[in-house]
Amino acid sequence: MPRLGRARQRRLTAIKGMVPPPYARPDGCFFHPRCDHVVAGRCDAVEPRLLQVADREVSCLLYEEDV
Repeated sequence: MPRLGRARQRRLTAIKGMVPPPYARPDGCFFHPRCDHVVAGRCDAVEPRLLQVADREVSCLLYEEDV
């Protein structure tokens, strides 16, 4: 996550595709239609929870232990 006041941060990689409108959010993970690492049958059905990973928080099924 970018923070103000830090020098020389690496650029964030853009996610391909368009953000869906708030009234048409997909089931499961909101990013699964645009994700390169999608797990069919899981990411489109289960909403990931927020997890602490190292010094950041992530919300991705790939970081959950039971995947």
